[in-house]
Amino acid sequence: MLFNYLKTSFRSLRKHRLLTFINLTGLVVGITASMIIAVYVHHILTFDGFHAKADQIYMVYKERVTPNGTQPTYDTWIPLSEQLQMDYPQIAASTRLVPLDGSLVVDNVVFEEDFQFVDPSFFEIFDFPLVHGGTDEPFSDPNSVVLSKEMAVRLFGQENALGERLSIRESMLEFEKDYIVTGILEDYPSNTSVEPSMVFPIGSIPDIDNYADYWDGSFLYTYIVLPENGDRLQMEAAFPGLVEKIWDERTRNNTNLKLLPLAEVYGTMIGEVGNTYLMAYIGLALLIIAVFNFMNLSTAKAIDRAKEIGVRKMLGAFTSSIRVQFLIDTMLVTLIAAVLSAVLVLLLLQLVNELLEMQLSIAQIPKLKLIFGTVGFALLLGALAASYPAFYLSNIGLSQLVKSQKDGQASSKARNVMVVLQFAISTTMIIATLGINRQIGFMVNTSMGFDKERIVLDVSVADFENEEVGEVRVKAFKDYITSTAGVSDITVSRHIPAQWTRSFLFARPQGWEGDPMRMRYTYMDAQFFDAFEIPLLEGDGFLPDNNGHQREVVILNEAALDAFGWKDIQDKVVMIGSNPLRVVGLVKDFNYESLREEVAPTLMMHRTADHPVHRYISFKTPLSSSADILAQLEGQWSSLGAQTTLEYSFLDDQVERLYQDEMRLLSLTKWFTILAVFIAALGLYGLSTFVIERKRREICIRKVMGASLTELWLLITKKFVGMYLVAFLVGSAGAYFFLTQWLENFAFRSDISVGLFAVALMAMLLLIVLSISYKTLHAGRVNPVTYLRDE
Repeated sequence: MLFNYLKTSFRSLRKHRLLTFINLTGLVVGITASMIIAVYVHHILTFDGFHAKADQIYMVYKERVTPNGTQPTYDTWIPLSEQLQMDYPQIAASTRLVPLDGSLVVDNVVFEEDFQFVDPSFFEIFDFPLVHGGTDEPFSDPNSVVLSKEMAVRLFGQENALGERLSIRESMLEFEKDYIVTGILEDYPSNTSVEPSMVFPIGSIPDIDNYADYWDGSFLYTYIVLPENGDRLQMEAAFPGLVEKIWDERTRNNTNLKLLPLAEVYGTMIGEVGNTYLMAYIGLALLIIAVFNFMNLSTAKAIDRAKEIGVRKMLGAFTSSIRVQFLIDTMLVTLIAAVLSAVLVLLLLQLVNELLEMQLSIAQIPKLKLIFGTVGFALLLGALAASYPAFYLSNIGLSQLVKSQKDGQASSKARNVMVVLQFAISTTMIIATLGINRQIGFMVNTSMGFDKERIVLDVSVADFENEEVGEVRVKAFKDYITSTAGVSDITVSRHIPAQWTRSFLFARPQGWEGDPMRMRYTYMDAQFFDAFEIPLLEGDGFLPDNNGHQREVVILNEAALDAFGWKDIQDKVVMIGSNPLRVVGLVKDFNYESLREEVAPTLMMHRTADHPVHRYISFKTPLSSSADILAQLEGQWSSLGAQTTLEYSFLDDQVERLYQDEMRLLSLTKWFTILAVFIAALGLYGLSTFVIERKRREICIRKVMGASLTELWLLITKKFVGMYLVAFLVGSAGAYFFLTQWLENFAFRSDISVGLFAVALMAMLLLIVLSISYKTLHAGRVNPVTYLRDE
């Protein structure tokens, strides 16, 4: 019996080849896109979720109370981990993580790498099992290092690198040390906020024990594990006792200890979770368009088979068998579409990863969930699409089925609603994509208050064999750049825009009795503001470098002036602890980070160009000669005995990288909007074909009566244009609501222009005309006799 049903279904698919092709194509495109989005959303929303204790792990952070509100910061103190476990026995475990970067030496080859120092309990809290080495004690040697597989292959050319040796030179904590590889980690998911590619024991940091009671500086992360029934809020409520125990009254009054759940680390410190939910909505919208398309065309085809149903009933077919036939017809198409979509996802995922610069993988989704979810969805979709013909047409009487007119009129209303919703969703996506593109263009092209057309070199004394040699040779390299033809507007600094300061200190205006404020600070030479074309609004600025370090002065930005409550800088002094700094300049606010953020208060202090605190050298060159000049500088850098290659970048490229999340969102929405429009156009073409077939008698009669081709074209087109105008109003409202909410995330934003809506309107009208014109004009040219002889 099943074989007969399948045989009939395949025969029906072959007979209606065009509708079958359109149905399959629309479904495959919609399901494939939705599955890729589902993988992306699952990747983000399950960030750090592979750890067995993920729901119990929290990052401890501090919240500073300032006159302008609270300021969360996530670096903590060396003794905090141990102190927490001493004072709060309900904490099951804790660990510290020190993220550093520096030079790594393997067989006299130097690598610049990021690495972490952790407590041994790190491997008890986080699930990073070893594939090689002792699983009970990863740090079997006091000077051990545990590597990821990828890092082991990169450094030593083999996965099992146990016993190999390497050296590190770290500039922040200023030490050099040799280590031995005692463990290789199993591959771990890429959606993790903690990436242990190279992990050292924190106890191997020289003199770390001397800081066991050091509460005056913070530079590491602290994680704790609460019991399964542990209460985060209850734990936070107990922290004031520890704060009162450790710090003086002033610090106690402006410091709160808080807990950040591991599941919230991504949205707090890495990316924008709101964009992930937006992608989920886009995936759902694509699926709705594909499903509506399929239901529309399946229903249209079923109505066209009304006479077939009548004949079957006259020959004695049961209503139940007709229902089963329709269900199998549609489920067969959806199952084929689901299988093709799964294959396409596997083939396209690598391309998507390259486009998004991510590591999405189907393997991150449990296999049973993936298989049953795909098959279950296909069956559900098939059942929905078959519901109208299976349960409505099969119950209609014989006389109605043979006439079939009532069914066409009744079902056309439902089809019209679905077409309007398809158009509305497509319109919303087009306008939203245009709005996102406009905002990104606004951010990238808007003046950020400094000159972006610069080349930046990243150099450091740590790039040489020791600090003394490094200081001499870096100075020689800076002198060489100054004498290089074609180089102009040279300046050196600790930070640059787009790679701005994450360094903080506590400052207050002289005479202010309140608590000091936590502010950003950085260092630069006297040429920095002129070179970057940042206007000086008040004061004389820094004296030339040859007048000394000028350690007693500071320049503020406008945000810092406002934070201090000052109207001008005349006779103003900033206190850093007990050290007074005279304010010698006020510069116009410049956006050293993305335009998502307000400009933060920043203190800018002077150091001469040859001071080792500086890291960046930036300058201008003519575009035509920049490649030759960079090649010349690379040769000079190498001749000085640097153990690393010269790192350089173009500042405008770095500024664009500030908007990586938005660029990724734009790329995704752009491609998926194109797919949504494509699916809608396919459905429109199929539906217009059906409408023309239903109206062929009317077309023939009108043609015989003298109707022109244009009049016949308008007869069909005006119906779809009318539906789209309704859909445009609905879609425009949805797009306006979305863009209004999305733009609220940006401190600096573009307006929602009428042009966005006009472009979407014209694009969709053009699409409608193109989608239905071919079939309409073709029907208008056919000889009426060709149609009427079949009646």
